[in-house]
Amino acid sequence: MTGALASRWPGAFFCRPAVLAAVLCSLFGSANARPAVIVTVDVESTESLPLPQQIDPVCDGGVRCGLLQIAYLLEQRRLAGTFFLNVYEYKAWGEPTLRNIARQLHSRGHDVALHTHPQWAYDPQRHYMYDYTLDEQTRIVADGVRLLREWTGLPVVAHRAGAYSANQDSIVALARNGITLDASLFPGERHCRLNELGLPVNFPGQIGGVTEIPVTVYERHERPAGLGHLLPPHVVLGKIDVNAMDDEHQAVAALRSVSAANLPFVVIFLHSFSFENAPGRVGGAPLANERAMRIFQALLDEMSAQQVPVITARDVADQHNVSADDGASGKPSDRMPVPRAEIVVPTLKYAVRVLRSFSTGTRVAIGCTALLSTVAMLWWARRTGRKGHRSSART
Repeated sequence: MTGALASRWPGAFFCRPAVLAAVLCSLFGSANARPAVIVTVDVESTESLPLPQQIDPVCDGGVRCGLLQIAYLLEQRRLAGTFFLNVYEYKAWGEPTLRNIARQLHSRGHDVALHTHPQWAYDPQRHYMYDYTLDEQTRIVADGVRLLREWTGLPVVAHRAGAYSANQDSIVALARNGITLDASLFPGERHCRLNELGLPVNFPGQIGGVTEIPVTVYERHERPAGLGHLLPPHVVLGKIDVNAMDDEHQAVAALRSVSAANLPFVVIFLHSFSFENAPGRVGGAPLANERAMRIFQALLDEMSAQQVPVITARDVADQHNVSADDGASGKPSDRMPVPRAEIVVPTLKYAVRVLRSFSTGTRVAIGCTALLSTVAMLWWARRTGRKGHRSSART
């Protein structure tokens, strides 16, 4: 890591030589080497929370809950994150607003990378990168690279497609524009067309001269509280996303499971709005997502306890010895570990999630069965009550 943080704490463990050593150790070291963690933040608007309102808001109760609070929590621990900025929103909020975000993050020592939600600047009807031709994607990436380079003074080396919607043309467009690292691969995500290319899961892949760092996934074996030994687990594929977990215990369990799997990298996921909910009333202050804040701090504490190196996408791109599987052949790598984490969830949540996992027809059948069972039980209880009443009347 370079920039403001490196000069502020010259002895910090994340300075560039230590970072590169950590990466090399995690890639080529012993089987017990700890993975390097990359904290990624997608910086973008939502319908209810425009990007200008996410920068540094004070939420209800006087709690800071914005994008810069995420940066601050990293900086408290002398760490840096990779912030994928949707630069195309300058069309809505003005270039000074987006430039200010990029420069603030860069000046604080963080990595600013490219995030592509093309509908903001090109075609409002086409939201996904795969909706555009190769030449159109090449232009979209070129425009983003130009803006970020003007704003930060650094070449752009990393990219993540909005909604993970990259396809093979996206990879070519990145290579044409000198971007050597992509972070759009999310196994199981319906909008991710990179899943069709045979790239490895949880390991770096190489295709078209671009290194793919996939979103880290793990199997969540969810069991109901108090009944886990009686019922089968509900198994889903999850990512380490502070907004996709119920509490700190789940987050730590997930991080420990992937850390123990001897992966070279672990990707942690946030959005710029992760700590912030829309105001409860018109004109009111936004509401703090305190659960997400606690989960992120628990993850940071666990990383500190495990003494894992925290690096940026730029650190990965800047070192040229990343061991990556070649996905160009379209054949999946044999090296595809998906760690498993045992997760305890509330019983009602377990029941709802199991029910949702069934097909619509099955859910209807289960619902009808439950309704008929309830009616039958009520009828039986009423009938039994009447018999008891007649019996007591005769006596």
